[in-house]
Amino acid sequence: NVESGVSEKFTAIEGVVVEEVFASVGDNLKKGDLLATFNVSGATKYVNDAKKNYDKALKDYNDAKKTSDSNAIRKAELVTEIKDVQNKIKVKEKEIQNLENEIQNTESTTEYVAIPQEQIDAIAMQMAQNGASEEEINAFVESAKNTQIPSTSTDNSKQEMLMQKNLELAQLNSELSSLQAENAVAVSSDNESVLETLKTVADAQKANYENIKKIYDEMKNGWYAENEGIVTVVNIKAGEKFVPVAEQSATIDLSTLLGDSANNDLITSLMGNTVSVPTGTGITLESYEDMIVSVTVGKSDLLKIKVGM
Repeated sequence: NVESGVSEKFTAIEGVVVEEVFASVGDNLKKGDLLATFNVSGATKYVNDAKKNYDKALKDYNDAKKTSDSNAIRKAELVTEIKDVQNKIKVKEKEIQNLENEIQNTESTTEYVAIPQEQIDAIAMQMAQNGASEEEINAFVESAKNTQIPSTSTDNSKQEMLMQKNLELAQLNSELSSLQAENAVAVSSDNESVLETLKTVADAQKANYENIKKIYDEMKNGWYAENEGIVTVVNIKAGEKFVPVAEQSATIDLSTLLGDSANNDLITSLMGNTVSVPTGTGITLESYEDMIVSVTVGKSDLLKIKVGM
């Protein structure tokens, strides 16, 4: 079986009006010869819709990436802030322990009393002025109410110092809880698979748009032979709208992009508005300079064939 090694197929969009046809089956053409011209106004909508879908998919991905980048920066900041507060808590707990030991060694009797409400209210007001949230202030107040401090009748200065340090410790614990809660939210909202999905959709919409635009531009500029050859198929007629003999589609094959992605359903959903363009082969040009001979060989002769025969 002797056949052409290079087959040049010219794809047309359904509904486009054929203006002139300069090739017939059996014609020998040279590289650069004009084959046909078209009025492509009927296909403009396909290109515009595909471009809109690509622009939207790209915007969705870029917006998600900005959010993801911002979350990554904030997460790094939170890790540093949490470690800093934890270190401050350790120092404050050590100071309280040392002060309690001093009070216990200098006083024969010690009783534990609640922190005065006036002190709690003052600290809470100060926290509010510093921009603390209502949740943080409530957490501090609740912690302070449940804090007992040692009280003696002879060393009021150390008692007051101990009270202040316990209040500071309660405030630090409240700040730590708030930072840990924010970090938990930041971690849960960081979904790399969603970002990858949006990138896949944007790439797919881009490929779809470029494919449609390429077919459109080739028809708009007219079909020219890229190689010498013989015309073997002509499915277009001057003055008529093109109707594919065997309808194909210019939309990309999603399976080649999706692979084994776990988010195939989501991608398919996001690709729901993909522009599908009905197309078909208008002209086929077979090169006669690069011919291929295909030979069918039986099983008994297969092992007799050597390279170079």
